[in-house]
Amino acid sequence: MSSIKDRVIYFYIRSIKRWMYCPSCLRGKMRVNRLTETWECDRCEYKLSCKEFESGVVFWFCDECGAFLNEQTNFSTESGKFICEVCDYENDVSPQI
Repeated sequence: MSSIKDRVIYFYIRSIKRWMYCPSCLRGKMRVNRLTETWECDRCEYKLSCKEFESGVVFWFCDECGAFLNEQTNFSTESGKFICEVCDYENDVSPQI
């Protein structure tokens, strides 16, 4: 994590609040499974490792339909663009500086 603010927010979410809404289904609550060190949704099967979350993973959503892009087939930010599987909209997924 890059900034003190990011570390404080992560500490709050993981240690005090202890859950966050799932970016994949938007309804489930994700909690840390301490055995696997993984954030797991209680409604869908989305999982995210604590290391990945701490390293600053970006949750990408389609600008047109709002679909969660990270879980879509062949999702990548390498080209700076990604076409949503749900609505075929071409999204800008280039890193913000």
